Amino acid sequence: MIFKARRLQDFWWEVGTLFLPTLEGGDTCSLIVKTLSEKQPLSAKQIHAHIKADGALFSYQAVHKALQKLQADGVVEKEGKHYSLSKNWLDGLKQFIDASTRKLARASLFLDDSWPKNLEFSRLIELATFCLESSSEFTKLFPNATKIGHWKHIWPSLIFSKDDYTKLKSMANENCVGLVNGNSFADKFIGGYWEEFGAKLKYGVNCASECDLISFGDYIVYVYFSPDLRKEFNAVYDRISKTKKKDFALQELFDLVHHYKTSIRVVVNKNAAVAEQIQRETLKYFKK
Repeated sequence: MIFKARRLQDFWWEVGTLFLPTLEGGDTCSLIVKTLSEKQPLSAKQIHAHIKADGALFSYQAVHKALQKLQADGVVEKEGKHYSLSKNWLDGLKQFIDASTRKLARASLFLDDSWPKNLEFSRLIELATFCLESSSEFTKLFPNATKIGHWKHIWPSLIFSKDDYTKLKSMANENCVGLVNGNSFADKFIGGYWEEFGAKLKYGVNCASECDLISFGDYIVYVYFSPDLRKEFNAVYDRISKTKKKDFALQELFDLVHHYKTSIRVVVNKNAAVAEQIQRETLKYFKK
């Protein structure tokens, strides 16, 4: 079973056919939003011309009335005579899609007890939010389990909602230990955020050569980054390590986490013996 998560841009056609008909104003509103998603800003006359060129038989008056409704509902913004999609509305739509994506992916793990399960994501933020969502389920099953991580590079923790922050803090607490292959300024800078929550990390360890992994209770999550993403990880962390500037680092990491589109394949398996071995071998690095 493969579950694919995609970016907002990949949902534009689906947005036009699945979500927008629920807006008051019906098909006219849907066509206006679809038109503005392809080109903006546009005047009311230009929008009407685009819709007409696509074969829809709506009058200019109908388009103008629908634009007024969309503006009142906060879906579009008007500057002068030109209309654009509202940034706030787009942000809300993106949050809805991201939340739905990660909840569907999380739910797919526990539909049955057949293992392994295969997932696929297209951005790091989708992987990160899925892991946060899943961690709450794993915690219910194994409340006292030690959480294990093996990373080529420690993952950036760029999340913004209060709920996600709470989940990250719960996941990266004193019961979280991790091995990090990287030993650069960037790895330690990012790892510092995890360590502030209580996580114990060991840098410069020969691990995660083929994939990153997370082990939680009887479950193991194997994360396979595409070659281009692994290369981009190395490049971003090298640039951060050379500049050693916090603002530069945060912008680079934000772009990597939220904007870089690629293929991230994830295999989730349930195997108590393997998970116990991973934990035992990992904890050896933390014995005094």
